[in-house]
Amino acid sequence: MASMCEECKCSTYYNDELDMYSCENECPCCNDPNYESDWDVHLRIMKQIKAYIDLTILSLNQDSNKLQEEMDSIQDLNSDEYESLEIEDISLNGQIIGLIKVQNYLKELEV
Repeated sequence: MASMCEECKCSTYYNDELDMYSCENECPCCNDPNYESDWDVHLRIMKQIKAYIDLTILSLNQDSNKLQEEMDSIQDLNSDEYESLEIEDISLNGQIIGLIKVQNYLKELEV
């Protein structure tokens, strides 16, 4: 039974010797069991990016929690030290929000 290759659109047939579908044109996409299509490469990269984003969000949340503890220990809320920590915490939270938006987009793409 023939089927069509998604990559090059040629007819493919099951090859018992290779235990896979292949074609008579000897296309790498049809005959090489290790062939990785452009889509497969992009999907693999997107999964790596998603994993990196997940870890970065975790790290930024930990940093934000540490800053919050430091801010809680300061008595004078008008001090330069408190204001500096508050600005840094706002920056971290902005980064987290931005990465969560990218993360949600990747979820929509089903990566």
